[in-house]
Amino acid sequence: MARKLDSFPEDEDAPRGRYPWNKWLNGEVWELQKGSKEQVAEGNADFHVETRSFRSAVQQATRVRKGDVKTAIRNNGSAIVIQFMPKAEESTDEGDGHAT
Repeated sequence: MARKLDSFPEDEDAPRGRYPWNKWLNGEVWELQKGSKEQVAEGNADFHVETRSFRSAVQQATRVRKGDVKTAIRNNGSAIVIQFMPKAEESTDEGDGHAT
């Protein structure tokens, strides 16, 4: 029998991403820690790949979200700081640039 829901649920069969990009690419400044696979699984680190490879993954995730990202590798590669900056919506006005 049909029933009304309060909100749309997540798809239980949808693949889960490796990283919580929606959280990390929210415009705030995040320092993410490198660790082992086990540390990531336990929630004691954020990523386990080489830091420069992770930086590339951050940049790819940013392109998908149509924005720019600032990154800084810290602590001899054991951490990376990221901040996402969404691109401003382009104006669709076709004015001539003169004030009226």
